[in-house]
Amino acid sequence: MKMTFLALMLAYVSGVMLFIGLYWAGYFDTQHGKHVKSAVFNIIEFVLNKLPSPIAELLINIFEYFFTEKNKIFVLLYCALVLSGNLVLLVDVIPILYIVNKEDNHIQVPFILLVASSILYCLCSLKDPGVIAEGSNLKYYKMYRFDNQLYRPNLWCSTCGRKKPARSKHCGYCNKCVARFDHHCVWTNQCIGYCNHGYFIFFLVSIVAMCFNGVHMTLTALSEIVEKSKLWETKYVDSNGDHQPMTFTTLIQYLFLKYPRKVFLVAYLPVMTVYLGLFLLYHLVILVKNQTTNERYKIYKLKVNNVIKDYKNVYDRGLLRNLKEVFAPECKTLSNSAKK
Repeated sequence: MKMTFLALMLAYVSGVMLFIGLYWAGYFDTQHGKHVKSAVFNIIEFVLNKLPSPIAELLINIFEYFFTEKNKIFVLLYCALVLSGNLVLLVDVIPILYIVNKEDNHIQVPFILLVASSILYCLCSLKDPGVIAEGSNLKYYKMYRFDNQLYRPNLWCSTCGRKKPARSKHCGYCNKCVARFDHHCVWTNQCIGYCNHGYFIFFLVSIVAMCFNGVHMTLTALSEIVEKSKLWETKYVDSNGDHQPMTFTTLIQYLFLKYPRKVFLVAYLPVMTVYLGLFLLYHLVILVKNQTTNERYKIYKLKVNNVIKDYKNVYDRGLLRNLKEVFAPECKTLSNSAKK
């Protein structure tokens, strides 16, 4: 039963990662992807129509609250995942490592990574991402020139009622215009923009390092269990009552039945390490080119609709200046001007 749960968990995680990967790759904007998306929406609509109206309305409201409104659900979920993962390390993994090697400090690295990621998470969540206010509008407006492809001058935000600086976007979740808008992150419940994109990249680095360290520590602990218990030399009894030499599948099943939390981490964290590592790599690539996620999506849409064939990035100012723009933005000056 537990082995079935593990298989279902792995299938679920893989499915979610596949969906996210297809989304980021722009699959759902292709012709085939649009048909798939339409079919899924038709199935959902069919199911909702078969449900009683109060239940269907409740499900729609829940969906809208989770995915179309700014809320702290994913913040709480993130905190729960990080704390539970580190708690498993503290209770189940680190004691085994101390039995094997009493001289090393096995708490230091995970503690440092947890503190660093928590600080960076708070900076991403609480720091102003570059909200375009009354006093800072002119400063942001002069910061970037208009490329007349993605951004054109003399356009006004229909919601904020202010002139739209180049590279800015109105966030539907936060209901504010953000300078050099990259995306809205539901996990931090905050936009990622001009003033906090650098913190976000460092936050991704800390999370990838924390996941990788968790995999390393848990695998080391399980390896010690297998070696000390001589499980590879153990025979098991099959369904016919015959003694069989240990196999990898049987070993995993045994470990999962006896150490479910450790095996869960070993199964879950590598997937998250790869996904978050690729996400970090993606942000490093657009950082080098001085592009944002919003801009890459707009370029893709314009090319798909045959509005443009080639796009010249006028915001690429060279590697060092691009790095400085993200990791040392002039936000203090802008915030002071907004207060005046």
